[in-house]
Amino acid sequence: MGRADRLPTRSLGRIAVLDARPEVKDGTIAGVLIEDEATLKRVYRRQNGIVLKAENPTFRDIEFAASEASRVRVIGILVGVVRKI
Repeated sequence: MGRADRLPTRSLGRIAVLDARPEVKDGTIAGVLIEDEATLKRVYRRQNGIVLKAENPTFRDIEFAASEASRVRVIGILVGVVRKI
């Protein structure tokens, strides 16, 4: 699921567990496809588009106008993170 530095846990060797669903409540951390790249972000739907916010403050918000929303697809809600042993 995307690069590890974009995960809320900010660490390597972890696996994100998602509850597959195409819709989420505002502010929920979700697995998101942006075209062909997967990432975890907080999702906020706005009248004029979608805002994806990273937990890591070094990353900027990603904003999509309503006309670009088709580039973004929510694939599931983050329900857990599994650390590899």
